[in-house]
Amino acid sequence: MLKIIVSSDNVYYRKGVESLITSAGKTLRDGLFEVVSETSSPVTKEADIVFRDIMISVFFYKRETIAGKGQAEPHLSALHIPFICRGDNIPQITGKIRKIMLIATTNAASFASRENYKLTGLKDFMQLSSTESKVMLMVGQGYDTENISRMLGRSKKTVSTHCRNAIRKMGMLNRVEFYKYASFVAKYGNKKGNTLCL
Repeated sequence: MLKIIVSSDNVYYRKGVESLITSAGKTLRDGLFEVVSETSSPVTKEADIVFRDIMISVFFYKRETIAGKGQAEPHLSALHIPFICRGDNIPQITGKIRKIMLIATTNAASFASRENYKLTGLKDFMQLSSTESKVMLMVGQGYDTENISRMLGRSKKTVSTHCRNAIRKMGMLNRVEFYKYASFVAKYGNKKGNTLCL
């Protein structure tokens, strides 16, 4: 069973997303998911999907054997998905939520390989390149364009182009939304970023 948490201070957003999740989940078998409001349950490690104001985190829990210890330890990996729906109609938003629920029911290893994107209708050309991901994480860590260009050995214009391309692929309106998203992913402590664009 998927545990889905909607975390937002905006009550209208929270209720609207909860309603859309319920609508999207009707195509799934009954009892496959549970929607929990953040006000009744704080965001916990048990959540499979967490909807936030401009993004969604999909968590995968798996047991891995640690080298030398021989015992299985729980391991958490996450995908972060920008969730900007400006200009989308209700069926399009419901379709995005359905894709997210499908992604959450698969395993994390299947999304490490780009060949599996077609299974959920994701477009490979809309995903961030490795350089765009690096630039996004560096922006989230607080570096400015000049520092990033020096660290990557690229011109400031090239770094700005990578930022612009990442903003476009993620469907964000401006650099403020991009910075909020990037700072969350950087703070989360994931070196790869693991951003998935719908």
